[in-house]
Amino acid sequence: MISICWLEDSSHRVGFICEGHAGYREPGETDEVCAAITALAGNLVTAWTDILNLDVTYQFESGLLYGRIEKKEEISQATWDKADLLLESFILGCKQIELSYGSQYISVTEPRRIA
Repeated sequence: MISICWLEDSSHRVGFICEGHAGYREPGETDEVCAAITALAGNLVTAWTDILNLDVTYQFESGLLYGRIEKKEEISQATWDKADLLLESFILGCKQIELSYGSQYISVTEPRRIA
């Protein structure tokens, strides 16, 4: 199962982490649930970096998708609001996949607090 949560610091939602494999298809077959989550996560990171010009740390490997905005004092509230809207869209997309395919393959969980 893929477990997905977003990351929060004391003032903002700053990222996401997706861990695991859906297991919707047999090993060696294309798993559309994993592919959909990977596409959503990749789109989010690209939007943060290419549209909002944010500094983002990310890692995409088998069983782990991670993205986090590196906080800098010069990020305006308007940019934070846009970054959060993009993250909310990612979360909604993941929840829709969970509804469509089932919570045995994907689970969107509560946020993780980070320092």
